[in-house]
Amino acid sequence: MLAFNHMMHQQIVMPAHLMDDGVHAALNKTASGRLFKDFSSVAQTTGTYTGHDYVAIMEFLIKHWKIETMTGLTPEAQAAQEAVCLLLTKMRKLMVLQDRRIAARKPNMVKFSWAQGREVPVVPI
Repeated sequence: MLAFNHMMHQQIVMPAHLMDDGVHAALNKTASGRLFKDFSSVAQTTGTYTGHDYVAIMEFLIKHWKIETMTGLTPEAQAAQEAVCLLLTKMRKLMVLQDRRIAARKPNMVKFSWAQGREVPVVPI
């Protein structure tokens, strides 16, 4: 329980968050380091991987591991159990807010080298 709570509150860092093709910044005349952010925005706005998927994974793990109904925990583990369940509730609310923000924003056109430099609409997240 403690490990699960720690992992969920420290958030999972995607290994690709440091990805850089050495071209993206120059193609888009931006500071380096935006490739993963732009790629993530494309994944979110196309429905490839969204916050809803993240929440669904959390829901699956909480149900599969019976987190909400686990008993016999130490006080520290009970606090962790409550924190994980509260985090799921917060994440659900955040997804609704994020959906509204995405729907209200106008996409920027971003060029990707792996799309032969074509522009792709990206909604800032």
